[in-house]
Amino acid sequence: MKDTENTPTKMIRFVNTDGVELFQIPDGGNIVITSPDFETNVRKCKYLGETHVSVDGHTYHINQFAEIMERNGNKYEPETQLKDVEILTPEPKQLTQDIKYKDIKDRCLGYVIGEFRNYDSRYFLSNSGFETAKTDKARTETAQVLYALRKWYFKDRESMREYCDRYPDARVPYEGRDTFSIHLFKISTGKYDYLVRVTDDKERGDSRFQIYCCKKQRERAKHTLPVKEYVIFDNTDITEYENPDIDVERNKLNIQFKNGIIAVMNVGHYGGAYNGYEMINSGNVKDCMDFFESNFAKWFVDARGNLKSELHYDNSVSYGLYRAFKEDVTDKQKGDFLDKIITNTLNQDDVSRYTLSLGDDIAKIYGFEIAKSVPPKMQGDNER
Repeated sequence: MKDTENTPTKMIRFVNTDGVELFQIPDGGNIVITSPDFETNVRKCKYLGETHVSVDGHTYHINQFAEIMERNGNKYEPETQLKDVEILTPEPKQLTQDIKYKDIKDRCLGYVIGEFRNYDSRYFLSNSGFETAKTDKARTETAQVLYALRKWYFKDRESMREYCDRYPDARVPYEGRDTFSIHLFKISTGKYDYLVRVTDDKERGDSRFQIYCCKKQRERAKHTLPVKEYVIFDNTDITEYENPDIDVERNKLNIQFKNGIIAVMNVGHYGGAYNGYEMINSGNVKDCMDFFESNFAKWFVDARGNLKSELHYDNSVSYGLYRAFKEDVTDKQKGDFLDKIITNTLNQDDVSRYTLSLGDDIAKIYGFEIAKSVPPKMQGDNER
């Protein structure tokens, strides 16, 4: 017996004569065909496969249907469309926090990505993240959001750029090539929130927008950390469609401490774990986000307000705890502190006496709250 409950609704693709996707509707949905004399007809559609569709009982290849519509001068579009979609530009810090896929994964139901490549202003859908039956409603409405964006704002590369230029507050600070930009937007409907990330590389001719469909979040003013961690950057588990930019986060973390920062490292290796350290002599938090020749990395603030890291190498993983030396700590005291790291005699009292947490200053930038102040756990305390 067929398990219809767990079978996701099929989405019917409609394209133009160039094979560029125009929109999608769910199996059993309707399209409206408008003739040159503005006569409209509603036609029921059935999914027959990735490349075929039944329209009003007649079978077509999707390219064949597009050619017939163009030859007859007809226009076709979904019967059900979103009206009055408003793109919002909330506080950049809040939206930057929301747009990270790993931060919103608990309420993210799926995503779509549109791309403009190699100076070609045509749009095409490169991926859809909706895979389960429980997201049928989200999949259907996301297709409507996508169509509305393409129809009104992101019709082609130039219209997308014009819209982004109209809202400079939505641009994410990025100290890199002047020809590269990132804009963040939010769309709210009655059912879902849609987080939109627009990247544009004018030099290379590659532009894209990513639309994440999320469950609505009732309380968005604060992000608290009673037990969980706040991820700043993570490329240890990404898909080919996610492209986190570490420079974006580094630029936000321009926080200066006068007496330097120490990274207490615990390295897990097939030969056994050992302790080490890295001095960030600049005293700037942004310099803590250094890969140190690792392949993948993650930086986060834990529930105790400590900046930590995971650096993944070919044969090992290094766990880091970052603390700022207090201003009155002498060079001799620093030296003793470093010796205790190497000899594995460093304790919680030493950490609290000579160093400061970085989490409070980071929390102010990203707009979250640290639940409470407790002594920092060392990396060997089996937190995970």
